[in-house]
Amino acid sequence: MRRRRKKMRLKKIIALFAAALTASSLVLSGCGDVVEFLNTPAGMKTDASEVVDQDVTNLEVNYDNKYHIAIASGASGGAYYMVGTALAQVMQQADPNLICSSESTGGTNENLALISSEESQIGMGMADDIVDAYEGNMDFEGMPAVNLRAITAGQTNTFQIFVRKDSDIQTLEDLKGKNISLGPSGAPYFVPKLLRSICGYENGKDYNGQYLAHDQAADALSDGNIDAAIACLAYPASAFANLAFTKEVRLIPISDEQAEKAMAANPTWVRGNIPGGTYNGNDADSPSLDIPVWLFTYADLDAEAVYRCTKAIFENVDKLAVINAQAGKYNLETATDSITIPIHPGAQKYFDEMAEAKLSKGGNE
Repeated sequence: MRRRRKKMRLKKIIALFAAALTASSLVLSGCGDVVEFLNTPAGMKTDASEVVDQDVTNLEVNYDNKYHIAIASGASGGAYYMVGTALAQVMQQADPNLICSSESTGGTNENLALISSEESQIGMGMADDIVDAYEGNMDFEGMPAVNLRAITAGQTNTFQIFVRKDSDIQTLEDLKGKNISLGPSGAPYFVPKLLRSICGYENGKDYNGQYLAHDQAADALSDGNIDAAIACLAYPASAFANLAFTKEVRLIPISDEQAEKAMAANPTWVRGNIPGGTYNGNDADSPSLDIPVWLFTYADLDAEAVYRCTKAIFENVDKLAVINAQAGKYNLETATDSITIPIHPGAQKYFDEMAEAKLSKGGNE
């Protein structure tokens, strides 16, 4: 009974913590539940000296060992949840002693709380948010989650900049003085980071930004209530795909020079592209930028479990792609390119083995 009360209490604190992080700002003096969460025995570790990575030098994998792997993904029916469901299904089929499930959550911020507190084993989230949590920046200022460890990058969210076809906006610089949708309130930093790093623009000074859900932004753009809508999500985005069939819209490309500026300021971002034909009336490719979605875990999760999860993913990408296109985005060649926090030793062991195997086959030539 005591353990049950403790678990229920922890889950309540996690929910409160996640809700606090999705606000536009975090005022610690008003978040007693967040402080309580950090002080619980199972709470996130904020002192790096408390975290020691496992030595996998002599790790011998025993596939008879059973592990329960809960994947903290996203809202039921949403993109993250569907990818998490595909991962759970394929991982367990590949390695039956991995007992996997996809958990419905509120998204990246709740996933960070669940992983940091070691309530779930694998989380999915936007790279920027994970780095901020690990380093104690932005909403996580003063409480770095130093026990977070990356596993791999997978699918990406792409910046998509929509204007009406008859708009005078041709480049990002033309957004000065315009009314812009910055995306849903749950992702408050991505678009301002884009405009700041490329143009030096600040919301409220150089443009008038407002946070609108994607369907609201599409309606506002159609009605002329905003001049541009910027979204960072997987394409095609249904709200804007529907808009493109009822209203003539254009995508604003991000040039190579602009992309270099943005990637220098945001090390996790990578070059992206929206293929021609993705949206009605936009037949040419539209170069863009991507924010990777990472799988992450906590440092103390058994290295063997992480190794086996990583192996199951990368040796079954074709099966993942059949179930869900976004789940099929895992690529061994680029798995760690965007990662700027420590990689879990279990995942690193698998990557090292694959690199050695490639070298032995002359893959370095």
